[in-house]
Amino acid sequence: MKPKIITISFRILSEGEIVPTFEKNIHTLSKKQKRNFSSQFIQDLMTAFTEGVANAIRHGHELEQNKAVEGIIKASAEKIEMVILDHGPGFELGKVLTPRFEELTESGRGIFMIRQLMDEVVYKKVGGVNKLILRRNFAESGEEARNLNFLYEMSETILKNPDPSLVYKVILDRALEMFKVERASILILDPKTNKLTVVASRGMTDTIKNQIQVKPGEGVSGYVFLHAKPCLIEDIDNNASGWDRQKQYKSASFISAPMICSPMRLGHESIGVINMTDRIDGKPFTKKDLNLLTTISNQASAYLYICNLINRLKESEGLRRDLEIARKIQQSYLPGDPPKITGLKLAGWCETASKVGGDYFDFIPDEDSAVFVVIADISGHDVAAAMTMANFRSQLKTILQFEKNPSRVLMRLNQFLYKDLIKNDQFVSVILFHIDVRKNTVEWVNAGHVPPLFLRENQGRTLDEGFHRGCVLGVNLDENYVSNLMELRENDFLFLLTDGLCDNRRLDKEIYGLEKIQSFIKKNQVDSPVVILDKLKSELKTFFGNDFLTDDMTAVLIKMG
Repeated sequence: MKPKIITISFRILSEGEIVPTFEKNIHTLSKKQKRNFSSQFIQDLMTAFTEGVANAIRHGHELEQNKAVEGIIKASAEKIEMVILDHGPGFELGKVLTPRFEELTESGRGIFMIRQLMDEVVYKKVGGVNKLILRRNFAESGEEARNLNFLYEMSETILKNPDPSLVYKVILDRALEMFKVERASILILDPKTNKLTVVASRGMTDTIKNQIQVKPGEGVSGYVFLHAKPCLIEDIDNNASGWDRQKQYKSASFISAPMICSPMRLGHESIGVINMTDRIDGKPFTKKDLNLLTTISNQASAYLYICNLINRLKESEGLRRDLEIARKIQQSYLPGDPPKITGLKLAGWCETASKVGGDYFDFIPDEDSAVFVVIADISGHDVAAAMTMANFRSQLKTILQFEKNPSRVLMRLNQFLYKDLIKNDQFVSVILFHIDVRKNTVEWVNAGHVPPLFLRENQGRTLDEGFHRGCVLGVNLDENYVSNLMELRENDFLFLLTDGLCDNRRLDKEIYGLEKIQSFIKKNQVDSPVVILDKLKSELKTFFGNDFLTDDMTAVLIKMG
């Protein structure tokens, strides 16, 4: 049965009433429609609503003329609609230009922001009254949006529950809701017996649960655990591996995903598996199902391991050992060999100033001829920075499952991490590149990070003047990030770095600096990025000697051709 159409009128007497009015009405809609909105969905709506009402007050002079801003919020089965009225001179929506974000003027920013957050924006005059109509589809109206909404909610719930047993429960409850299955289980390796045992399950009796003990490599779960590879079985009765269907299972379709500390599999440590079977509708699982379950597993396992690490750090006197473990985990989050893409050569390197730090880089394939390249610097050089880095990485990979536009990726990432960054007094500078070899283009967004270096035909410069550069993540919740676009040619170089390469000083106060880096790449440009970075590491080691580094150093080198 579809939710009923609900319409609520509002009347706002001052700017201070905007947010409380929205929160009250969205709570009423949620209650009347018996629908749970995700925090991200509510945040998007509230931002658009606040900007719309603020425009009516500041530009429509609605409080001066009519003492209040009035309108309605309407929810149907498919979407939510917010209508904001004003009696001002109005404007033509189609003629509102994209604002210049490097300037301090606010002209056009509100409408731009609203357009980014809403699925449809209409502004029209009806009977002498201007109507700003904002429409946003519910996440459930599209499969990808529904999956993204689910992952947001699961992450938020996990962050609020540091107890692993509660996290297991959250994962299964949410996964059952998403996949609509009768049976699911999480198996974790017991180090005492070196066997996988059930720590949480749905649709399984206690007797069966207590009997299950799986050796690594044994059966589907053991195979997935041992090889750290997800597995999709469309028909277990006809599989080449000789696996048998368990008596308690109704269907022949089965999916299993490993829970590992590093999906990149560099120094990874498997901790368990998540299994799903017996869909309510009887249909077999698909590759999309397996990809989603793998994403859920990767995201949850990172939080679980860090939660366990925090507990050990609180209880253990062996702080040095635990920090070494944290360093290994953090290093495992960095990519191993970069993806092989014809016409593109990639290399990266990271060195932390202490046991753990906040620098991060990654190569994330998009299509056969495209790749996302990210470099980030989380403030601090301690376990808190490493935890934030893990969270940043997990959320970025989740968002990239469904959003490919670099500017929108960073806008969502900033909104999702904002509360945690503010609470922990942290911020994140980041550059996100999207390189398309077929089009010979690079599109990128810079959120307060050191501008990249660009070299072409022995001429080098920093990509700062004339290019958009937004604020770091964690400072402005409503920051709008604007993409830059540039054509690339064969043998072009792009060099991304964190500020440690520029700011670290020797005891005599001398820094290595951008000029030396640029000169070094020019001198070695006939070599591959991997060789150039290896030579640079040796150069930096000679330059700094045994002097103590005060900041992490990270570099990524990209060469076309």
